[in-house]
Amino acid sequence: MSNTANDPFDSDKMAVEFNMQFADTPLSVGQSLLFKFSGKIFIVEVRRLAPLMLSGGDSDVK
Repeated sequence: MSNTANDPFDSDKMAVEFNMQFADTPLSVGQSLLFKFSGKIFIVEVRRLAPLMLSGGDSDVK
């Protein structure tokens, strides 16, 4: 039987799948996404973003 709305999902697997689906997608606060996981479709809204430090880039960029 498939998951119902009240059945828990494995959040670690969900995070891995989300990263695979949206790894190359630029995101912005307030943006909505459709995310498919375990045969279900979720509407995800970006609420916060954290800065990401990239190594090897221009050190003058702030």
